[in-house]
Amino acid sequence: MSVSDTGEFRALAHLRQDHRRSALAVGVGMMGLAAAAAAFPAETTLAVGAASGWLLWLAGALMFGVALVLFNGRLRLLGVAAALPAVTLGVYLTLNPTLGALAA
Repeated sequence: MSVSDTGEFRALAHLRQDHRRSALAVGVGMMGLAAAAAAFPAETTLAVGAASGWLLWLAGALMFGVALVLFNGRLRLLGVAAALPAVTLGVYLTLNPTLGALAA
């Protein structure tokens, strides 16, 4: 047992009572997702591909919003020019989850 292991056990021991149930529920849910991923590998691959495309779309949309709100002049144009390909590729990968899985 290493020092980090004892730190993790100490953190679990000091977890508040009302947080223990939610931590247990999250752990059981993650084990359920792992079992579903093992049972359905093809569908899991497509779900990961769609999720990666969606996250790229979301990051591009946030970049676009930040560029419009915070920047001025030439820097705004550069921010928008960087955000638009991320948004379009994110939408494309979301709509084609097989390519999104390959990209991930």
